[in-house]
Amino acid sequence: MPRRTVTRRAALGLLASGATLSVLNTQAASSVSTSRSASVSTTTDATALLSIENTGDVDTPVRLTNRTSYDMSVTLSSTDGSVEFDVGDDGSSEGPTPTFSLAAGTSADVDVLSDGTVPVTVDATLLDSSGNDAGSIVYTRDVETRSQAGQVDVTANVTSVGNSGKYEFELENTGGIDVTLVAIGIYETSNPNAVEVSGGGIFSVVGQNGSVLNSPIPIDSTAPNSDTRRDFTEAVALDRSQTKTFEFDRFRDSGGGNVKMKGETVDLRLYFSDGSELDKTLQP
Repeated sequence: MPRRTVTRRAALGLLASGATLSVLNTQAASSVSTSRSASVSTTTDATALLSIENTGDVDTPVRLTNRTSYDMSVTLSSTDGSVEFDVGDDGSSEGPTPTFSLAAGTSADVDVLSDGTVPVTVDATLLDSSGNDAGSIVYTRDVETRSQAGQVDVTANVTSVGNSGKYEFELENTGGIDVTLVAIGIYETSNPNAVEVSGGGIFSVVGQNGSVLNSPIPIDSTAPNSDTRRDFTEAVALDRSQTKTFEFDRFRDSGGGNVKMKGETVDLRLYFSDGSELDKTLQP
């Protein structure tokens, strides 16, 4: 990342306001300024005024912390047009340029929704006790976004189970981005007699013609990453807020007979187009 320093104008503003200013390292803000009414002191890293953490951790939301004595109005943006932000990390997307309040001494978790590494600009306005502009902090950081599996909360609801071996369930994408499923694996069921899923349809999306698999799905708890994986003949898109119903044709025993699955759980692994994986338990 290129070296960032406080601008001369910002530095003069800090000194004029009575703030202290020390040498800044490569993690410094690109711009820090205060009005004459503000009293903000910097540490060895100007971003400590509004710190950003977890930028390189794909499994953890970014955390912004307001370390000033002022409330802030924070706006997030990115030059990458695919980025959306989930402020509060609650599964809802606030769009590409959300603005939110960050009280003095508090933190906010933000999920950055995209693929790969993206630049994120943090633009904060400091507010005095009357709500007036008391200064600003602006910087840009590279953020490792979470994988498809990590960005979505796929809920699985079993909708139909029968003694014939059929097993139907729903997947709902309650996350902030569209995802694409490319494979599935089953590594355990609560019925020990089940050894595979097979039959004419094998595994299909209800409402669409044909199976997305052309070979049986083995059930093997000793190898959930390799031997049990079955790649779809056609990828299945699951857009934001979309629910799709899936059906296993038949659970079979070692002799090829149907296995009763009523009341039985199924532990499966979903594989996404970006290479990420998500384990889910289907519970009738």
